[in-house]
Order: sequence, then C-alpha cells, then structure tokens
Amino acid sequence: MIDVHASLKMHPAYYKSLRTRARIRLALEEYEEAIQDFKDALESSMIEAGPAEQKSIEKEIRLAEVELKRSKTKDYYKILK
Repeated sequence: MIDVHASLKMHPAYYKSLRTRARIRLALEEYEEAIQDFKDALESSMIEAGPAEQKSIEKEIRLAEVELKRSKTKDYYKILK
C-alpha cells in the first residue's frame, strides 16, 4: 500500500495505481472506498487506456458493488455459531 500511495503522490490520476489501491481496499473489506477508487480509475482510464481496460474496470466496479451489498446483509449462519 505504501508503494501505491507513493505512486499516487507523483501521479494522482494514474489509473493503474488507483486500480491497485481499489483492489487492496476490496481485500481489506473497505468496499465504499474501493468503489470510489475504481470509479476514479475508470475516469482516468478514459484518457490513458483502451476500451478493453475500461470494460475490465467496469466489471470490477460491479463486483465491488455486489460485495458491498453482501456486506450489509446479515449472515444468520455466522450469528448462530
């Protein structure tokens, strides 16, 4: 994460760094921050990347939104244990 922050200090809108930070946040279950980073990465990729890369980021946004929604539902099996 330190490397990503250093990269973003030098190039705040670099989509690959934003995407990497979003993936890290997703793994840390920081879903809302991850979604925002993915959206920022998508916006930055409009200039720097091709359509395939943009589609890939859009897919990651949808997956992160699903994870966010899942995190807000109660897991009754977990509660019963």
